[in-house]
Amino acid sequence: MPSGPGVISESLIAEIAAAVPPPIATFLLTCGQDAGDIIAQQRRCRTNTVQI
Repeated sequence: MPSGPGVISESLIAEIAAAVPPPIATFLLTCGQDAGDIIAQQRRCRTNTVQI
């Protein structure tokens, strides 16, 4: 994102997602284009929403 912190590691994404209470959505913003790669990334990061 132009005004954001830039790319963060998948391990940090997973850490942040794990700390968020269940009623709050967690987002994975990815530039991936292959469905299999995006699914694998989401599973590693454990977010509940994907933004492509």
